[in-house]
Amino acid sequence: MPRPSRRGPGLFTAGIFTFTATWAEFLLALTFNSEDGHRTVPVGIALFTSQYTVPYGTLFAGAVAATVPIGVLVMIFRRSIVSGMTSGAVKG
Repeated sequence: MPRPSRRGPGLFTAGIFTFTATWAEFLLALTFNSEDGHRTVPVGIALFTSQYTVPYGTLFAGAVAATVPIGVLVMIFRRSIVSGMTSGAVKG
């Protein structure tokens, strides 16, 4: 009788890593998105400064608001992520 395939955790882990990599892609989002309504969160935070002032409190609040949802997702699905990362490392 064949063993059931356990592709779910691996695909989920690859999806999380792909999401975080594309979320943090700064240069492409800055180059190709010219309209303000279509900018990503990291580009919007970076362009929030002006020539003479840097609102550090607002920048840090925006950075926290952008990273907390990803951190919550990782904490919720950490068992699936660890299982997906280690499923290819064990022969069997």
